[in-house]
Amino acid sequence: MQDYQEIKTLKLAYIKKCKELETALSKYQELSEKMASTERDYLVAKSICILDLKDQGQSVTLIPAIVKGKVADERFEMRKAEGIFHACRENVKRLHANLDAYRSLLSVAKSEMDIR
Repeated sequence: MQDYQEIKTLKLAYIKKCKELETALSKYQELSEKMASTERDYLVAKSICILDLKDQGQSVTLIPAIVKGKVADERFEMRKAEGIFHACRENVKRLHANLDAYRSLLSVAKSEMDIR
């Protein structure tokens, strides 16, 4: 009877991890879109700033330094979105590893029951 309880507990944990993985994968897609969007916003802001500075006759050697300061907020948002995206990707990998571990435990538990 103990073996059946152990397998039932493992199955419930496995199902819970499957649901967590589904949620994480959904979030992963959202975050990938957010990362792409913030990168686009940064690049557009940077391009506009460069063109504005050139139109104003700003020295070409100073433009990169000035642009960095003017689009710092957009760059920050892009880097933040990128960091969150990578953290989510690591979470998905961790959940996959957990599912593999549960599959192995379930397989061992079932084979031990068959031997007895």
